[in-house]
Amino acid sequence: MFSRILVVLLLTLFPHLGATQEVKEIRGVKYTEEVHPVQVPYDFGFFSTDIRPLTISTIVWKPVEKKFEKAPLIMISHGSQLGGTAFPASPIRFLNALNRGYVVAYTFRKGFNRQGTRASDASANKAEPVSCSDHAGWQRGISSASEDVTAALATLKKDPAIDSFKLILAGQSRGAYLSVFLGAKTPETNMVVNFVGGWYSEGCLDHFNLEAFKNYGELGKAPVLSFYGDRDNFYSVNHIRRNAELLEKIPGSELHILPGGDHFVIAKTDWWWPIFERKLDELEAGWKKQ
Repeated sequence: MFSRILVVLLLTLFPHLGATQEVKEIRGVKYTEEVHPVQVPYDFGFFSTDIRPLTISTIVWKPVEKKFEKAPLIMISHGSQLGGTAFPASPIRFLNALNRGYVVAYTFRKGFNRQGTRASDASANKAEPVSCSDHAGWQRGISSASEDVTAALATLKKDPAIDSFKLILAGQSRGAYLSVFLGAKTPETNMVVNFVGGWYSEGCLDHFNLEAFKNYGELGKAPVLSFYGDRDNFYSVNHIRRNAELLEKIPGSELHILPGGDHFVIAKTDWWWPIFERKLDELEAGWKKQ
C-alpha cells in the first residue's frame, strides 16, 4: 500500500517518470519519443459551471546523444483546427535540432487530436465565436490556449534532462501568436520563432494581433525570428511589416518574407532552416559566455 502511494506521489511531482518512451531514429540521429500527460482545468458544463481537470498531451523528443549537460528546449505550438488524429507536420521539421542536442516538444491544446472536447480554441465546452465583434469570446479562447501551453511548460520544467532557462518558443499561425504572447511574460525565453503568426485574419481580429506584437516589443527580451510569405491569404505584406516593426528595438529580431510563399511557409524547410540554425549558433555562443 505504501509503495503504491509512493508511486502516485512521484508521478504527481515528476510526471516525466510516467511518460511512455520509444527509441527511434531520424536522419541518423537516435532519439526517444515520450508522451507526457498534462492536466488543465476545463469547464465541462453547458448550462452551469462544472470545472474539472482535463488531460491533454505533450509529445517530447529527446536526443539519445547528449551535447549539453541539460538540453535546451524548443516548445512548438500548433495552429487552429487541427482536429482528428492525423499527426501534424510542423514538429517533424524541427527534429533537425535533435542533432544539436535540443529537446523538441509539441503540445496538443484542448480539443485538438481528440483530447476530450471539440476541436477548436474555444473557451470551455463551447464553439469558437462566429462574430468578429465577440471580443470577449475570442479573448477567452486565447486565454484557454495560453493556459494549455503554460501548463505543458510547467510540466517539462520538472524534467531534470531539460534546461528550462534555455527555452525557444516556436509556432505556426495561432501557435506563433501564442509564442509571441507567452514569450513576453516568460523570462526563460531565449528566442521566439514566428511562422505566419496571428490569432485570426487581419480583417477580423487585427487588434488582437497588433496588441500581442506591441506588448512583446515593450516587454519581450529575446529576439523574434519571423517567417511569412508575400501571398499569405490571411495577412498582407503591410500587416506583416507593421507587426515586425513593433519588434525592431529588440536586438536580433528578424523578418523574412518568402516571395510567392503562402500561409504554410513552415513547409519550406530548405528556406528557413539555415536562417534558424544561424540564430541557434548565435544563441549558443552567448550561452558559452555565461
